[in-house]
Amino acid sequence: MLRFMKKKNKSCKQAEALVQRHLLPRWGSLQAAAITRSDVKAVISSIARPVLANQVLAACSAVFSWAVREELLKVNPCVGVERKVPLFWAAFDQAGLLASVALKVILLTGQRPRPSHQAATSAATITVVLAHVVTATVPCTKRNGWE
Repeated sequence: MLRFMKKKNKSCKQAEALVQRHLLPRWGSLQAAAITRSDVKAVISSIARPVLANQVLAACSAVFSWAVREELLKVNPCVGVERKVPLFWAAFDQAGLLASVALKVILLTGQRPRPSHQAATSAATITVVLAHVVTATVPCTKRNGWE
C-alpha cells in the first residue's frame, strides 16, 4: 500500500507519520476488518487539537478507502465520522446570531476591516452575503419577531 500512496499522494510522509503515531499504537494488533466506527471516533476524540484530529481522520480514511477499492475490506469505518470544528469557529456561535454570522462571513470571504471612507464596497458585499445567510439560517416568522 505504501508504494500506491507514494505514487498518488504527495503528502505520503505526513500521512504515514500520522498513522504511525496515532493509529498503530492503538490498532496495531487488530485486524483491519475488526476496526469499527466507534474505534475511529475514540481515536479522533482523544486528539486534543482539532486540525491534527482532522488530519489523522483524513489519513485513516485514505487507508481504509484504498482497502475498500482493493476489495480487502467491505466498508470504510471512517465514513460518517464527523470532523472536529476548530475552537475559534465554535466560539463564534457564542457571539449571538448576527455577530456570529458576520464573523464567519468575514472569515470565509477574506474581507478585511477598512477605514470608513473605503468601507462602502466591502460593507455592501458583506450586507448582501449576510442577507442570504441570515435568510437561509433563520426562518422569518412572526413568532420570532421577524415579519
